[in-house]
Amino acid sequence: LHIEAHSFPTRRSSDLFKLEGHMYSNFNFLQNDWQGLAKIGEMAEYILYKDPNTAIMKLRQFGEELINTMIKIENFSCDKNTLAVDKILILKRAGLIPDDIDNILHSLRKKGNKAAHGAYGDEKTAETLLSLAVKLGAWFQEIYGTDMSFHSETIEYKKPENIDYEKEYQKLVER
Repeated sequence: LHIEAHSFPTRRSSDLFKLEGHMYSNFNFLQNDWQGLAKIGEMAEYILYKDPNTAIMKLRQFGEELINTMIKIENFSCDKNTLAVDKILILKRAGLIPDDIDNILHSLRKKGNKAAHGAYGDEKTAETLLSLAVKLGAWFQEIYGTDMSFHSETIEYKKPENIDYEKEYQKLVER
């Protein structure tokens, strides 16, 4: 997979979502507590239509980052070679992840692996996984976030606009 360096803006994609009134990120609710997760999710949204394969790999990364954060918060010890599948199993056996979240984590992992090892992934698949990642992130925020009034059910996935983000970004630069 070859990606030209100039195809991505130099500023964080989250800046794009905030600076343009009509642009929105499904991952804004993660911004206060989990900026790294929010950024990965936003990157997947940013590249969804342009390169679904890369979006799927970003969503796998989102799942892995979330798992690693849980492992750290819950004080489990894993060495750096522990696979994501094994970390999910550790969390599942400890009763920390319900079945629906377990299924989402495995979907992101498996489809992400397929995308990483070949030209796998169309827009529909990437978008479905994106919506699942939003659900996953909302669950995570409810359980581990600092906002005690946050409820995951209040988060509604919105399909990202298929707009030219580079063009919108250029408008920001020229202002």
